[in-house]
Amino acid sequence: MPSTRASASVSTAAFVLLLLSFPAQTLAQQVKVSLRVAPLGSLSTSPLFVVDVIEAPSRRGVTLPSLTVTDTASGPQLANLALALPVMTINRTSVTSRFGDQQLPQTFLVSPLSGDSVHAPMRGVSFSTAGATPWTVSIGQLDTASYTGVPTSSGPSVVALAVNLAPYRRLSVAPRLLVPVRSKDRWHTSIGTAIRADVMPRVAFVSDVGAADGANGGWAPLASAGLLGHWAGTEVETSVLRGAPSFGAQDMATVGSVDRELARARMRPLSGLTLSGLVSWSRPASAARTADTTLGSVGVVYDRLPYGQLAATREHELTSSRAWDTTRLEWRHQALRGLTIRYTDRRDANSASSATDHASRLLEVDVPSLTPQHVGGRLNLRAALAANPYADGALVSSRVSGRVAVADDVALVGETELELARSDGGQRLRALRLTTDVAVMRGTAVQVLCTYRAGMPFSIARAFEARISRTIELSSW
Repeated sequence: MPSTRASASVSTAAFVLLLLSFPAQTLAQQVKVSLRVAPLGSLSTSPLFVVDVIEAPSRRGVTLPSLTVTDTASGPQLANLALALPVMTINRTSVTSRFGDQQLPQTFLVSPLSGDSVHAPMRGVSFSTAGATPWTVSIGQLDTASYTGVPTSSGPSVVALAVNLAPYRRLSVAPRLLVPVRSKDRWHTSIGTAIRADVMPRVAFVSDVGAADGANGGWAPLASAGLLGHWAGTEVETSVLRGAPSFGAQDMATVGSVDRELARARMRPLSGLTLSGLVSWSRPASAARTADTTLGSVGVVYDRLPYGQLAATREHELTSSRAWDTTRLEWRHQALRGLTIRYTDRRDANSASSATDHASRLLEVDVPSLTPQHVGGRLNLRAALAANPYADGALVSSRVSGRVAVADDVALVGETELELARSDGGQRLRALRLTTDVAVMRGTAVQVLCTYRAGMPFSIARAFEARISRTIELSSW
């Protein structure tokens, strides 16, 4: 395995070096190629090399929007690989297609009836049209591991169809169909339609209705409905969601399984004063007689102070096992380079009757810019300060980042996380990262990166990394 991995890494690096050696003005599509050079024997989850589009091609043809190769223990792995295929014309209708890593159509991503896995990237092919009745067909496999961070043997293969219709001026309908393929434990088929109707000039009715065919329980209904109102200085939203039981499929389901009622309002009764409120009740749809998770919050923002803007929020969250009260206060001043002071108090609402007082208080100070901003400035510093008297380790910690111009186009960029005060007397430096970019020739730069984190021995083999990037012109096929 090591020899196979080494040969694969050498082959991949040779391919990238070939791209880097292309003349900068010989081809058509402009992209940026970045190659990582790490010490021998060190592993990193950062991309081995990346290809990103900078400028779209000037003529039709196959284009390469993106490409990422990550060096892993099992060898280089491709990610974000996509090809935009030439536009086809079928019966006077232009059809665009895309092959590789992509997202499902937007209708699935915004639907309240969709499960978490529809947000995962899909590796496959899609065809779409534009015009009065646009539609999109996607065929591929969902990469649930990259979305959740939990490795899985394989994500569900799916076929998705989305259509947008506008039969009337105030009515829009978006039917969709999702069919997982070769998946015994997840939903087999789900169908739904999003509807939006402007019932009044400032009031809209939004709904999403559908059904899902489970592997073990037949068809289950899905429904979501709500009202959106918008008047001068006032916004109101109400919605009711009825999800479908998951039939024991607790992993990344393609259909949601939560019941929820929600009401949200926002108004400006006076100039500069904004009031907001939110109340929601939610519970698993698959569990009968389950206690609701209740969330309520009220907020106020006043931006007419002589000095800055003040915002306050009070939130109460109640579950079957715990009740929490959270108070947030924030003061922001744009004139002082965005200075922000934020205080958060979170405590157990039942602490008086419990043996342990579960509470946390956090004071944060953000200074987006510590240095004067002017053209040609050589120094740019930003900082943040956090104080937590209830923390087990750090009482006061800071985060500082900045950029220092060294000479010409050479600059040193760094960030550090430092414990200013610790209750246990432990290590105070948590992280240090230094980066510099040096232009070596036209369109080509070398980036040197040095990283240190607490608990990691400060060895060059684990902390040092270099990156070579070049802008080239990639042809359209």
